[in-house]
Amino acid sequence: MNKNKEVGGIAFIIISEIFKSAGYKVKFNVVSYKRAVHNLFRNKDSIMTGIFSAIPNYEKIPLTQVGYMNFPTTYFYNAKIHPEYSKITKIEETRGKKVAVMGGTKIYEDVITKSGGTLVKVSNDQKVFKRLNDGTVHFAHSALVSTIQSMEKDPENKDITPFRFNITNLVSGLVFREDTNRIKDDFLLEIKKLHKNGILRAIFKKALLIIPSVNIDSL
Repeated sequence: MNKNKEVGGIAFIIISEIFKSAGYKVKFNVVSYKRAVHNLFRNKDSIMTGIFSAIPNYEKIPLTQVGYMNFPTTYFYNAKIHPEYSKITKIEETRGKKVAVMGGTKIYEDVITKSGGTLVKVSNDQKVFKRLNDGTVHFAHSALVSTIQSMEKDPENKDITPFRFNITNLVSGLVFREDTNRIKDDFLLEIKKLHKNGILRAIFKKALLIIPSVNIDSL
């Protein structure tokens, strides 16, 4: 939300465009994570976005989490120092390892800590690469967009290899209340239709245009 109280961003664009195509008008409430969860349970909001597993015992909550909007979580490691890390496929296997993360990403920090990793906060991408190159951290955590940005900023880091985890405890995307299944079904059907006719790709391109460092054509 900008200083004029206008909502924007990648999730806003993607969700708005898909719902609009499905015949829905969406109202966004920009609130804290805790308030978003509260609004969902009190039936003040129908859907929430975000990383739902930050809620304790989320798997016991009678909500339907929808994975089709997931952004993959990526970890970096230095293949020259630790080639054996290529065999790691699950976040639990980083237990006891140091993981660098950009400051301010509280939910990701919680995920690292809960999986048994040691959190190392850094302030920018350059410091992430420095720590990976000198071996002072074992991994660096990044989401999809910052991964692309990082690799473009320093493409010479050939020894730093991104790999995708098969994450079982990180549910990211849209969360629908069970009584909104009709809306969820309409949303899913619309995504299938938009994917088939190529419009979904155009929507993602439009959303990612707000990040100048991302090479849209490579997606």
